[in-house]
Amino acid sequence: MGRMSLLREIQNDLASAGGDVTTVLRKCKILASRLGSDEFAQWVDGELNGYSPSQPTPPYRRLAIQYYASFTNPVWQATRQPVPLQLVPKEHRGSFESIEFREGIAKADSFVRAGKGALIERPELIFVLQGKMYPRWIVRQLGPRFLLSNSSSLLAAVKSRVLDFVLKIETENPNAGEAQPNSQPVPTEKLRPLVQNVFYAPVGNIAQNSDNLSQTANIGIQTETSPGSWRNSAIVSAN
Repeated sequence: MGRMSLLREIQNDLASAGGDVTTVLRKCKILASRLGSDEFAQWVDGELNGYSPSQPTPPYRRLAIQYYASFTNPVWQATRQPVPLQLVPKEHRGSFESIEFREGIAKADSFVRAGKGALIERPELIFVLQGKMYPRWIVRQLGPRFLLSNSSSLLAAVKSRVLDFVLKIETENPNAGEAQPNSQPVPTEKLRPLVQNVFYAPVGNIAQNSDNLSQTANIGIQTETSPGSWRNSAIVSAN
């Protein structure tokens, strides 16, 4: 029985119930080198290592999210209250509707494996809500909750795109994964638009109403430890 091709290895990993997305992406890094595609290599590096603030993120990394706030007054406190979008001034609503997840995909994978979400603190946006929900109360904490479903959707989006891409590459050249350096197994005029269409084409089912959103992330997002916990090291800044 002959050795399985790289394209088939990636397909089998993706079809496996326990397929590790990081392992798949490492194989994609090899594939990118054999295809001679800088564009594909850059996408793989972004997924493995995260996207810098200067890099545009693929549309599927813009995730719809719900914000929560904690309030206090001299006597009472109200924790983890969902923030109604209509109370947020229009010029700031983009920041309250969705975020760009810029960390490496292993972070989202770790949330899925742990079965937990994460909390992101946005202290720079507290002034937006001050006096809106509870006029005489002080906003102590504010931020979105990164749900387990967000992580699962992100992993599914990455896996689906890789599978779509390798199937299309296999159609063009079944031996592309075993190509020699500088051999160009798939013509550049076919490969470049294929990468753009598969990995950077707009999607509309993950984030909504975010046409004017511009955000950068200075993150390490930390796993949510308990229902009342707001402790984390993540700041996601809006431009």
